[in-house]
Amino acid sequence: MKNDIKTTNMERIDKASLLDVDTSASIKFDDKIYHIKRHVDTTILIYDENDTVLYEPVLPILREINISNNLGIDLKHSSGHIKNTRVLGKDIINRINENI
Repeated sequence: MKNDIKTTNMERIDKASLLDVDTSASIKFDDKIYHIKRHVDTTILIYDENDTVLYEPVLPILREINISNNLGIDLKHSSGHIKNTRVLGKDIINRINENI
């Protein structure tokens, strides 16, 4: 069952990565350059410096990027609910692009 879930997630990532990119930003993290991309279906994916999609959970990476780069983005909505990957990813992309 766990392998089925992993395969399904990989397939979903593969499909999303083929879609057009709506917005994106690049940032240095752990001495590497990463590209955060928001695709037209609002999926947030992270790519390495070679533009290869990472098959890792995105939300924890976004949280680490936010902290390590002192972006100051709140991880919660004003209502107190925790932001999901799509919302946090969009906020991070916008903040990075504001600072360029």
